[in-house]
Amino acid sequence: MTDRPRPTLRTAGRVVLLDAADSVLLVQEREAESEVRWLTPGGGLEAGETPAEAAVRELYEETGIVIRLAPQAAPWHVDRYVWTIAGELYDQTNHYFLVRLPDLHRPVRPTALTELEQSIVLGSRWWTMGDLGATEDAIWPAELPVLLARELAA
Repeated sequence: MTDRPRPTLRTAGRVVLLDAADSVLLVQEREAESEVRWLTPGGGLEAGETPAEAAVRELYEETGIVIRLAPQAAPWHVDRYVWTIAGELYDQTNHYFLVRLPDLHRPVRPTALTELEQSIVLGSRWWTMGDLGATEDAIWPAELPVLLARELAA
């Protein structure tokens, strides 16, 4: 019988950032040579933070974009997945906050990537709904195109 490592429980705040043309900002990360994925900006909570506060902080650190959310803002979507980064296994609950910007394709300039993020972040890109529907790249969360299509149709 093989002992499996127990994942570290983690809570994250993430931002689904839409611009004025309904394009969404995603960050590209590489975990291993064969695993590249696009995901919403965000990350784990620091001591004393709410998911909304972590989402605001992480968005700024990863993109230089400043947004405002009430500390107790309700998430737009919540999911949970188990994943590995830098050899560490996590069981993570993600709280996604949908935020609309008044302008188009705001420039992305990371301000405070951690050493780990510097080694895995490959870049960022604004994605149209057509881009999301046509790509074969891994998108996290996988259901993001469906969730956004529902939101934009409402």
